[in-house]
Amino acid sequence: MSITIRAVQLLTVASCLTMSAVFAQQPSFFPGQVLTRFSEGTPQRETVAQVSQTVPLDLGGLDNVTAELSVRAGVPLRLHQLGSGYWLTLDVDRDRLPDHVQSVLLSQDGVQAVTVVVLTDANATVQYTVNAEEGSGLDRVINRRRGRGLPSLMDRWSTAVGLRLQYTVDDGHLMLSIDWDVGTLELIERFKALPEIEAAQPNFRMGANSPL
Repeated sequence: MSITIRAVQLLTVASCLTMSAVFAQQPSFFPGQVLTRFSEGTPQRETVAQVSQTVPLDLGGLDNVTAELSVRAGVPLRLHQLGSGYWLTLDVDRDRLPDHVQSVLLSQDGVQAVTVVVLTDANATVQYTVNAEEGSGLDRVINRRRGRGLPSLMDRWSTAVGLRLQYTVDDGHLMLSIDWDVGTLELIERFKALPEIEAAQPNFRMGANSPL
C-alpha cells in the first residue's frame, strides 16, 4: 500500500512540475497586443474621448486614428478594445500582416521571391520562404558556412518589417517567421518613442506579474 501511495505522490509531483514548465514557457502578456494611451491635448486623445461617449460604443470612429498609428508604427494594426481611462488595446492585424511582410521582403536587395505558408502547428505559424537571386550578395550570405552575416541581415529586415524576424536555412532557402514575444516588446518601444503617445505597455495576462 505504501509503495502505491508513494508512486501516486511521485506522479503528482511530476505532473505539477510539467504544468509549471508549460506556464513558465508562456509569456506573461498576449503576443501582438499593445495597450496604449494618447497624450492629453493631442487630436487623437480628443477623438478617443469623443468616441468613448457614443452609445452604443462606435469603435469605427477610431478607424482613422488606428490607420495613422499603423503607419507611424510601421506595422498593420487593428483596434481590439477601448477601455476606461482612454486606454486602447491594439492588435497586430494578422490577416493583413502576411501581405505586409511579403511586400517588404520583396523590396529587399537580392530577394527574388517570397512564398507564404501557414504551418499546421498549434499556433498556425506563418512562414516566409525567401529565394535569393542567383549570384547576388544575398545568395552568398544565405549559403555562407555557419550563416555568418545573417544576424545583421535579420536586424535590418526586422526593422523594415516592423516586427522581429527569426530564421532557419534549409537547402539554400531562408525560412522566416515572426518572433512574437520579442517583436511585441520592440513594438511597444516604438510606440513609446512617438510624441503623441503618453504610455504603452503589454497586455498582461490575468495573474501575471507585471515587470513595469
